[in-house]
Amino acid sequence: VGEQKSNGVELDLTGTLLPGWDVVVAAAYNDAYVSRDNRFAVGSRLRGAADWSGSVWTKYTIREGAASGLTFGLGAYYMDERKAALPNPVWRLPSYTRFDAMIAYGRDAWHVQLNAKNLTDERIYDLSGTSLMPQQPRSFLLSASYRF
Repeated sequence: VGEQKSNGVELDLTGTLLPGWDVVVAAAYNDAYVSRDNRFAVGSRLRGAADWSGSVWTKYTIREGAASGLTFGLGAYYMDERKAALPNPVWRLPSYTRFDAMIAYGRDAWHVQLNAKNLTDERIYDLSGTSLMPQQPRSFLLSASYRF
């Protein structure tokens, strides 16, 4: 593309609502387009660039009692629809919302965590170069670590 521009804004907020309860919220607007070119129409949206995206992640860690060290987390990630190519065809990558979760337990030097990604098994596609890439369906990852 001869010349392209991207203007936008991103807002990230991180905070602790109560002791042990953390939240991260993010939102972004991106205006990405062809600004000058001999081949593609000026104003064409750049492929793969969503206008809007956002996420929220929250986790709570029990800090006292028998369950001290137990952590629960839940998050959502939203991606607006995107153009699939230049010049802009009618075909677009659809918007999606992905939900993730985690549960972890840590005591002394031990830590065990189970992450669940794409809980609703949403069909998600992204662009990589000129290829359409399906993203991971519902998946789980179990990890354990020991610090010494």
